[in-house]
Amino acid sequence: LAICLLVYALWQMYTDMQSNKMKQRFKKTLDKSRAKLLESEKKKLSKWELIEKQNKEAAEKKRLEAAEKERKREEAQREKDLADARNGQLKEQVPVKPKTPTKKEEKPAPAPAPKPAPKPAAPKTATAPAPPVVMVVSDAELKRSIEEVVSQGDLNTLTKRSVREALQAKYPSVDLLSRKDFINGEIQAAVQALASSQT
Repeated sequence: LAICLLVYALWQMYTDMQSNKMKQRFKKTLDKSRAKLLESEKKKLSKWELIEKQNKEAAEKKRLEAAEKERKREEAQREKDLADARNGQLKEQVPVKPKTPTKKEEKPAPAPAPKPAPKPAAPKTATAPAPPVVMVVSDAELKRSIEEVVSQGDLNTLTKRSVREALQAKYPSVDLLSRKDFINGEIQAAVQALASSQT
């Protein structure tokens, strides 16, 4: 009986050792699989982080390029406005000569029929000379006119074209087509200023 118990105890110890070895092997394989999984996830994360970083760098580069283009455009527009203002001041200093009306060729009128009692002709009154036609408008005056038109209009229905038509009606003898970009910029600025003041 003692020998049986000893054999049973030894067998039990052997099975326990085997089960412990199997558990350790299983644990090692499980740890290895977990380590591989974590490593693959890290690689994926690092890959996505790299892609995201590249996308951010590309977006930042595009933003900087757009800002640089906008800055150059604003500088060019500012220089153009200054040049237009200087040209407008120079043109204002030059006196505008009124146009002398040209005499139209008068056709010989047919001989009037004789009247029994002709009335005496009324004395002719001297007509005042026509006022000089304004051919130049300064940027400051044009800006004030734009602000007046925008302030009197409705922002919901107001368009750049309607403002330009109103300006052309106010200054019929001025060529506003060559200053279209300046007028559009001033219209945009006046609309934004009016909208901000209303809010």
